[in-house]
Amino acid sequence: ARKHQPVLTEDFEESALRLRSDGEFADASGQDEIGLLYRPIISQISRWDRLKGFAPLMRGFIQLKRTAADRKNIDERHRRRLQIVRMVLAGPDPRSIQDDPEGQEVLKEICDLYTGVDAEIQKDIGIFALPMKSRKENALMVNAIQRCSTVIAQNSVQEGFGLTATEAMWKGVPVMTSRACGLRQQVRDGVDGRMVSDADDVDQIAHVLDTMLANPHARADWGRNGRRRATEEFLVFSQIKYWLRLLDQEVAHAHA
Repeated sequence: ARKHQPVLTEDFEESALRLRSDGEFADASGQDEIGLLYRPIISQISRWDRLKGFAPLMRGFIQLKRTAADRKNIDERHRRRLQIVRMVLAGPDPRSIQDDPEGQEVLKEICDLYTGVDAEIQKDIGIFALPMKSRKENALMVNAIQRCSTVIAQNSVQEGFGLTATEAMWKGVPVMTSRACGLRQQVRDGVDGRMVSDADDVDQIAHVLDTMLANPHARADWGRNGRRRATEEFLVFSQIKYWLRLLDQEVAHAHA
């Protein structure tokens, strides 16, 4: 009988960087594990842009963590969930965005916000800079974060077509989005995930994240619905079908 021969892949050419408590980025593999495989994870992956709403999302998460211990009439299982949940914010390695001064400025604001909170909160937030040299390796890192997430956020102040929201829906992960124009066309509130009416409203963000974490059965439903919607509405085959239907209607109209 042929023996099983495991296939081992080589290490990635470049590692992701993670923000340390001193405000500097360092190799993520040399720091405390964030717990992707066994903790509830709320993530947002995007470019470092003020319109992506990173800062209010992070503040909402901080508020959620700070108030969890003092809440009364809360299910103990959910209280424990709030204690162990962590947030992952990821974007491009700043070394790859030299021609984007605003992006570096926004990233600095996020770093300053992170270094300004106490160590107990810092350990529950991972801010990652993903290498951009290899598109394949970058995509694999993004995919790993998304697949391990409990909730994927896209807290955009403005947004066209929210690709990361659709990626989450396709992977069956419930989404929390703002009502920015494109996102409200993609995500149905209470069906595929949840929405906040104001991407800058920290209280509302904290509340929506709390309700999503508190309802695992609803999260499962939102994930299934989101994948079905992504399959039916947002894959290239669906778009081709729509165009063919439109052309067929035009041809029929021309010969009427």
